[in-house]
Amino acid sequence: MNSKLKEFISKYYRNWGAETISNSGSNREYYRISYSKDKTLIAVYSPNSNETKAFLHFTKVLENAEVNVPQIIYANKNDNIYLLKDLGEISLFDIISTKTTKYLTKHMLDLCKKALSQLVYIQFEAANKIDYDKAYPTSRMDMQSIMWDLNYFKYNFLKLTGIDFDERALENDFLNFTGIIMQIKPQTFVYRDFQSRNIIVNNDELGFIDYQGGRKGPNVYDLASFIYQAKAKFSDQDRANLISHYFNEVKKYISNYNRKTFKRDLKFVRLLRAMQTLGAYGYRGIVENKPHFVQSLDLGIENFIQALDDCRNELLIFPEMNKIVDEIKNKYRTKNTETDTDNVNVVRETPLLLEIYSFSYLKDDIPTHEKHGGGFVFDCRCLPNPFWKEDLKHLSGLDKNVKYYLNSKQEVNEFVNNVKNIINQAVSDYYDRGHESLMISFGCTGGKHRSVYCAERIAEIYKKSDKVKVVVKHLQRKRW
Repeated sequence: MNSKLKEFISKYYRNWGAETISNSGSNREYYRISYSKDKTLIAVYSPNSNETKAFLHFTKVLENAEVNVPQIIYANKNDNIYLLKDLGEISLFDIISTKTTKYLTKHMLDLCKKALSQLVYIQFEAANKIDYDKAYPTSRMDMQSIMWDLNYFKYNFLKLTGIDFDERALENDFLNFTGIIMQIKPQTFVYRDFQSRNIIVNNDELGFIDYQGGRKGPNVYDLASFIYQAKAKFSDQDRANLISHYFNEVKKYISNYNRKTFKRDLKFVRLLRAMQTLGAYGYRGIVENKPHFVQSLDLGIENFIQALDDCRNELLIFPEMNKIVDEIKNKYRTKNTETDTDNVNVVRETPLLLEIYSFSYLKDDIPTHEKHGGGFVFDCRCLPNPFWKEDLKHLSGLDKNVKYYLNSKQEVNEFVNNVKNIINQAVSDYYDRGHESLMISFGCTGGKHRSVYCAERIAEIYKKSDKVKVVVKHLQRKRW
């Protein structure tokens, strides 16, 4: 954690613990801070002062317009550090990714429509008082900034993956394509990264985060970001439903909004967003070797192919872009149709059984999985031991006072966060491949405090997923 951020938090809170929040797409640091029983906030350090100023300004404007954004608790603009209200841990993506068929449930669809209604309100009303001179890195989606995105795609995807192209011809296509994007109306506040991971759901109330890159631009850009988010995997039917809902919401502000023009604009902006996203996947995945982006490359490529295919009739005047998509199809679709029996996704109707154990290294054998002997075993003896606290020694990891003590320790929160990151891949893979169960075990000296606490923390995370059925077993419980 940044030393100035530590000092800043300690200025306001005497006892606190920090859990790192994964943010693989930027250089900002995010932490969930526990500072009292069941009370948390979000601490942020950004290395970019202009980005910090933009975020704080946008937050104030949107908060004044009664949009549910993270309230600023304390901020130090000079050091680029600030503390925010914690809107919650569950994103809209977490919810919609638990669907067991290709279609959203009614509840999921209603949440998505609610998000788009809020987006229209933000674009056409809430953001009216934004000072775009404070936006970063640019105040609007002008020719320069659109070309940034297109060249990001060219240099960080096309060149890194060895796609052959005529650079001069592609540059001419990009310039003409940029001209089309700049003609799209209306121009509103563009959230820039309006997608389901950046929408928090708490008791069906929505909260909005990660809008620091906002600027003025074509309103449909945010719609494209949302409905064509590669990993969201909306069905054509659900996507059409959401597009229609967004259009009808905009009509409340622009009565003569033309549906035919709207659909054409959405096609073009979808393609721009797909290229920008592939550039990001290429840079973060290929250059920085970040697993989340490596895993997303195939989905991003398919999204780009579909986006360009959808524009074929309109893009006949862009020959090099058409040539590129044909080469990408040949290269990647051929690769992805090769048979790999170990990576076949299975359509399943039952959740994955996640068996979570706590045990004592002194009194128990290490638990083993009955079916395939696999799973994970985590040693919690490296963590602070409540046993040596007189007022905690006779309690267990299920008791509030022990939870509060361990919550307040940064090393404990880092340990749990690291465990979560390790097992996430296995949970997802086991589910997709049709395995019945996965075993996660936590051990400590007596099997009463640390192992129990960690088992319960991990269980709480996965109890929120429809993909997983969680069973927790504390092997030493009868002896407490």
